[in-house]
Amino acid sequence: MSCEVAVAYGTLRVSGEMTIYHAEAMKAGVLGALMGEARVSAIDLSAVSEFDTSGLQVLLVARRLGEDRGTPLKLVNASSAVEETARLLGMGAGFDVAPTAGEA
Repeated sequence: MSCEVAVAYGTLRVSGEMTIYHAEAMKAGVLGALMGEARVSAIDLSAVSEFDTSGLQVLLVARRLGEDRGTPLKLVNASSAVEETARLLGMGAGFDVAPTAGEA
């Protein structure tokens, strides 16, 4: 399975594997969606099945891009894979993932 992205109602939904094995496609998909016509204010991570530091790098670049474009991004609905990697990296609450898209 690869990483797929879709934008609906201001939320970019990422599904599949956000890992080194799909880094190029993942980065192109996420950053391409953010630079597209749709105004994105949140990234929904609920359907991410695998997550590593490559996925984290893409999310950090995405957040910076949002800030640079005047649209701060919220990370919402972290899957257990995202939560586990953040915990292992000692990021915990500092990773700043909102529990639901409604809070974005």
